[in-house]
Amino acid sequence: MIKTRVVRCTGGTEPVLIRLDVDSKLSDQIKLSFFHLRVDDKPALLLHLLRNVVKPQEQTVVFAATKHHVEYLKELLSSEGLECAYIYSALDQTARKINIGKFVHRKAMVLLVTDVAARGIDIALLDNVINYNFPPRPNSSCTELGVWDERAEVAQPIV
Repeated sequence: MIKTRVVRCTGGTEPVLIRLDVDSKLSDQIKLSFFHLRVDDKPALLLHLLRNVVKPQEQTVVFAATKHHVEYLKELLSSEGLECAYIYSALDQTARKINIGKFVHRKAMVLLVTDVAARGIDIALLDNVINYNFPPRPNSSCTELGVWDERAEVAQPIV
């Protein structure tokens, strides 16, 4: 028996039934990695991943918990010579457009976002997703990955 269901209409297409009573499954093309480390080591791991694991031609979205985390990571990456774009909900519309444009036109290969600010961003191809802050709800990371998986040919989330 289905306890909860949602019908969603998108872009004038037929309604899609989304079952909330079963665990969502990720695509077989997605490769997941998880790192357990001290909070103090997270900035160094992020820098290592972006410099040594992510290929220079790959685009990466980094999810952070708050606007303050996004601003901190922006300063960290910029000080280390890594060009990045950033979006959070308090950012004005002009700055959002400029930053999305930098990422879409590949002038910045890293996009720092909060999960709320990332809603509605449409990126056709995406290579990597990093959850810098572990999502507060168990299924949040799957939801974020699912959003990117729907649009990406291949995504490699790094949780």
